Amino acid sequence: LLHKNHLLSDGMELSRARRLFEAAQRSDIDGIKECLAKGAPVDVVMSAARYPAQTLDEDFAWLWLTLGRCPLLGAAEEGHLEAMRTLLDAHADVNFQDERGFHALYLGAGAGPDPAKVA
Repeated sequence: LLHKNHLLSDGMELSRARRLFEAAQRSDIDGIKECLAKGAPVDVVMSAARYPAQTLDEDFAWLWLTLGRCPLLGAAEEGHLEAMRTLLDAHADVNFQDERGFHALYLGAGAGPDPAKVA
C-alpha cells in the first residue's frame, strides 16, 4: 500500500485505507471522518503493478489497484460532492492523477451531478 512514496505494511493501515476509499465512493461522510481520525492517509493509493500479490474484489481492484485511484478520485467519479469537500478539507491532493492521468476535476465532470445542486 502506498501513500505518495511510502509503503504501509501494517495490516491495520491497509484496513483503514480500504475503508476510507470505500466510504468516499459511497459518500459516507461519517465513515470518511472516522477513517481520517483513526489515521488513514487521505491520499492513499495502492498500485497493482508494484504489489500484484495483493488481491481484493474485482470492482474495488479495478478502481483502486489497476487505475491507482485515491479516495478523492473515487468520490469524484461517483459525483459525491460532499465527500470530495470532506477529503479536500483534510488536505487531499486536488492535483492527484491516477495511472491514466485522470484527476478529480475530469472524473467529477463526467459524474453528472445536478448542476443546480453544485452551485
